[in-house]
Order: sequence, then C-alpha cells, then structure tokens
Amino acid sequence: GTSCPNCPKMTRIVKDIMLEGVIPDKAIFTAVHSYKSDDPAYIPAPAVATYPYMKVDLSLGYSYANGKEALKSMINKSVAGPAKAGLAVTPMLYDDGTLVVKVSVKAAEDGVFNVGAWLLEDNIKGLQANNSQDKDPAYNTHNSCVRIADSNYKKEFFGFPLGTLKAGQTVQKTFIMNLKSKWEIENLHLAAFVSHANSRGDYSVCNAIDCPIDEP
Repeated sequence: GTSCPNCPKMTRIVKDIMLEGVIPDKAIFTAVHSYKSDDPAYIPAPAVATYPYMKVDLSLGYSYANGKEALKSMINKSVAGPAKAGLAVTPMLYDDGTLVVKVSVKAAEDGVFNVGAWLLEDNIKGLQANNSQDKDPAYNTHNSCVRIADSNYKKEFFGFPLGTLKAGQTVQKTFIMNLKSKWEIENLHLAAFVSHANSRGDYSVCNAIDCPIDEP
C-alpha cells in the first residue's frame, strides 16, 4: 500500500526481476493494496502477518527479506514442468460498464481444479511512503493493482471449484464484473487463472493469463 513503509523494498525486487527480461514471460505480478483505506488502489482483503507479503501461485509465502534470488527460484520451480491445465479468456465489455468474462479451462491431466478472474488497473497515482532510497517518481505510479478479485470461495481466493476433471476435459466459467466510473477503462486488464489441488492440502495456481478487457 502507499502508506506501507516497507512496500518499496518488495516493489524494488519485482522491478529488478522485470528488468532482467527472463521472469516476465513466466509470471504475472499483481498488487493487492489492503494496508490502509486511504490508498487510491485500496481493496479490502484478508489481513497478512506483515506488509508487504507475496503469495507465489497463491500458495507459497515470500518475504522481501529473502531477497531477489529466492523469488526467482520460486518462480522457476513453479514453471519447471508442463502446465496441468490450459485456459482461454473471452471478455466482453458492455456500454453500461458490465464486463462479462468467459474462461475456458482444459485439463491436461486428471485432477481437482478451480478457476478465478481478477480485474487489474495500471497507472494509479499515489504518493508512496518511504521512497527515500531510490527517490524514483515511478514508485508513485502503481500498476496491476487488483480492483476485483473474483475468486473468493469460502473465504479463500484459490478460485471457484470446477470439480474433478479428466485429462482433455474442458469446462467454462462465466464471471460478471461491474466497473466503477472512477476506474480508467484504458488502464484495465484481466488476470485469469486455474488452480489445482496440491500435496499440501490446499491449491496452487498452475496456469494464468493476462489479457485486455475489450478483446479475446
């Protein structure tokens, strides 16, 4: 969040990774600004033990104190094998501000899957606290901020259950989002994902896509 004194440390790590040009093809970074309600990108979200905090694949916790190489290793490990499912997204934005998002999921192997869709906004302006180290005005522009997290099922954000799918089986889920007038349409995009049951007893994102809201 903009009032969080430690958030620039996490942002710096993500920026460095993005600049290296390798990880961006493997990961979608999103920002949940839940620290204080006066944040221009604020969204209510479950509290975390410490700010900032990252969940890789919505499953594994990461702290900026662990350093950049630890995060790169977690991402590389996540994408080391083939995706357990594929997905395709078809959005349709209507004149009244209703966004209908159809997400198709095709299982690559047998398993239990969920699906979710998040609406993100770029170019949100907000003065970032404790930006004294870099003194970079770019830190006052916040990107991929979550506006709608349409994946909340029984107070968890792993997505809505699709049940047990057989390899090759395809299912579709439709999401309906109502856009607020204060959000800039040209700065909005979608992150859709599919998660699967893992050996830890919860779910991990196994595939995701970032796409515009106004075209398939």
